Amino acid sequence: MTNDLRQRRKEDQSSQSIRKTSKQSNKTYGQYAIIFGILIFTCVVVIPTVVDRIKSFLIYDETSDDKYYPSEVLYLFRKHDRDGDNYLSLEEFEPIASQLNQKKLPTDYIQPILNSDHLVTINAFFEPLNISTMTKDFRYTLLNNLDELQSLKLWKEPHVSRLNFAASHFKSFLPKQNIEIGKPYWIIEGNERQFMEHLSANRYSPPDVLHDHIIFHRLLSMFHPRPFIFSRFPPQGTAAVVRARHGSLLDIYFRIHAEFQLNTPPYHPFWYTPALFQGRLIIRDDTSELTYFHMYVPNEKRLNV
Repeated sequence: MTNDLRQRRKEDQSSQSIRKTSKQSNKTYGQYAIIFGILIFTCVVVIPTVVDRIKSFLIYDETSDDKYYPSEVLYLFRKHDRDGDNYLSLEEFEPIASQLNQKKLPTDYIQPILNSDHLVTINAFFEPLNISTMTKDFRYTLLNNLDELQSLKLWKEPHVSRLNFAASHFKSFLPKQNIEIGKPYWIIEGNERQFMEHLSANRYSPPDVLHDHIIFHRLLSMFHPRPFIFSRFPPQGTAAVVRARHGSLLDIYFRIHAEFQLNTPPYHPFWYTPALFQGRLIIRDDTSELTYFHMYVPNEKRLNV
């Protein structure tokens, strides 16, 4: 009997010791789990944030020092640094590269008018886009504080409301080969691979314009200073057809696919792409006289504008 009691006491003491050890182990594991969680949070959130802050501070301190960088350089850099991270990404550098590849700086492409030329005055009319008719709500900017539609909202009138030309400037509207009634011809030929290769949308300044295409650039520049006479996506180019002929007078119908870049850095590119410009002109085959000219964007369909 006495031996049984002693045996039970030993078993009770042993079980109590095991329970205490188990409780201590659970408590220790819980502490380890909390410490491990804190370490993970520190590594994932705190340390990268601190590193980025230090990095941004060092970069800003380095690049914003007027002692080492002229104000013109800083202005140009900030102008193209869209996200303000003090780095020029490949996307931000692309518009600069397109300008560097151009043969000359942007120009007004002034065409001389001689005393012997037949003077033509073209008037431009422009009706601003009604923002309320747009299918999307652009009241809020998601990525930054810049209003990407600001240039569109401020575009209320033509860039140049009246401009003088010489009749000879419209020579590019005539076919380069023999004149055939009713046969369409290219003026600015579209890209053969236009359905496979699209031009970059990450641009601000129009590319250089060939001499034969200056007239189209000047006409479109009356609406906005940055016209692209060759659109990014198909249909592309400019085509025409001689509808009729009376003596030396040619009645020509034409169609232009062009677009405008409304924004400048630091705003992201914003393209305004009408469906087409179509028009008509009556001109002598030697371009000595232009008796009629009309070009417009057809607005019968909502998608045209």
